[in-house]
Amino acid sequence: MLKDLGYKYAAFGENIARGQKSAAEVVKDWMNSEGHRANILHDSFLHLGVGNSGDNWVQLFSADSGSKATSIDYNEALGYFTLTLKSSVTAYAPYDPVSSPAKDEKETFNYPGAEAVGNKTPVPAPAPTPKTGTITANPTNTKFMLNGAEVALPAYEIGGNNYVKLRDVAALLKTRFDVRWEDGKAKLYNHEAYTPVGGELAAIGAESKSAAVSKTEFEYYDKWGEWVGNVTPTAYAIGGNNFIKLRDIAKMFDFDVDWRDNKAWIEPDESYTDD
Repeated sequence: MLKDLGYKYAAFGENIARGQKSAAEVVKDWMNSEGHRANILHDSFLHLGVGNSGDNWVQLFSADSGSKATSIDYNEALGYFTLTLKSSVTAYAPYDPVSSPAKDEKETFNYPGAEAVGNKTPVPAPAPTPKTGTITANPTNTKFMLNGAEVALPAYEIGGNNYVKLRDVAALLKTRFDVRWEDGKAKLYNHEAYTPVGGELAAIGAESKSAAVSKTEFEYYDKWGEWVGNVTPTAYAIGGNNFIKLRDIAKMFDFDVDWRDNKAWIEPDESYTDD
């Protein structure tokens, strides 16, 4: 399989099993087997692939000459590290307090070739609930720029920040992320083409409206459709829709928002920065 993929490995190993009914059960069995456990803990292996079909299970461990990282970025919104490898492959590693201990109040991740350091709070805190339960949201006067051109992005100003709809941003970026409403939750799929549902980028009018802290649960999925975890962006319910701070959206999907010339510049080709 490695040969068919053109993967020029320097080391590889495999664990297989049959009959276990869950991932937890098969990993427990592997860890209780000396040879399988050795593969899992082998310090030469840097990459892991997993497969499952019914009660058949496989782990494939590997490393190649391009496995070293040229850079590691900490995604504060999601609590994981994004690695760019010498082979140009992008890899992901979840934050774990055991393997990534705090150093000087920062979270660290060590990987051959590079070390990442991030803030200790991996998920942005939700907005505090106003004492009155609602606040006033005013239509913003901000002009938004995308790919060098002004775009009509409906937004409200709350506390000096621009709040926009996830679907509106997804519609503008087209292929950056998808938004799906399933099981009473907003499910966010990174690196998925957006699926329009109608009403995107509809004008909000010039009137101020009441805004209440949103009770919606937001689930984040990676580009393979695997659930990563819940995220808590600063969100308000306005007129039956969720409006989220634009910078929180940028942080979740790793694009930048820059303020210059009295305009908000949405820069999908730039990584998010706090500025």
